[in-house]
Amino acid sequence: MKSESTPVPLTLLSGFLGSGKTTLLNRLLSECGDMKLALLVNDVGEINIDASLVKTQLKELDDSATQMVELSNGCICCSIQGDLAESVEELVNTSGADHIVIEASGVAEPTQVLQALFAQDLFGKRISDIAPVNALVTVIDGSLFLKEWRRIHLLDTQKELIRQNEGQPVFELMVEQIECADFILLNKKDLLTEEEGVQLLGIIAGLNPRAHS
Repeated sequence: MKSESTPVPLTLLSGFLGSGKTTLLNRLLSECGDMKLALLVNDVGEINIDASLVKTQLKELDDSATQMVELSNGCICCSIQGDLAESVEELVNTSGADHIVIEASGVAEPTQVLQALFAQDLFGKRISDIAPVNALVTVIDGSLFLKEWRRIHLLDTQKELIRQNEGQPVFELMVEQIECADFILLNKKDLLTEEEGVQLLGIIAGLNPRAHS
């Protein structure tokens, strides 16, 4: 990593499959005003469906200025970390953006993505040197999360037991995405009753009391 460009702040967008990350990203594009965004969209599949949806939004907005990089066939938290570094550097150097938004794959572990952003390369450089991390935003499918929470009979006071519960990788990932977040956005709240909504907020506060939601 050899860039001497002015650092561009970066926001990492996390959330399980179907939580609404791409919908949020499209809304940001339509409401960002004079702020110029650059996007990096990751999908583990060969066909990057999320990137295709964002492209459609850019076309509808007649937005030819926003630069987007697609990273497919792997997850930026593990198998294609090298591609992540190269792609962020490309956006910093060529996009002229005010802010970079990374939409991580729905199966990405945010702690590993953050480790990649702060890891030193052979020259002692970090991605965060040229793209300092502004925030980690997690989008939650409130209905799905509460259903999974109840299914394995956990209480918000039993957070540590989650790590000992084998055979629940999906739920563990959703919990990690909440625990790491600076901001938590609750989606699909209309599918919850008022009582369920209060319960969900209590669970989230127990898992991550420092996050804004």
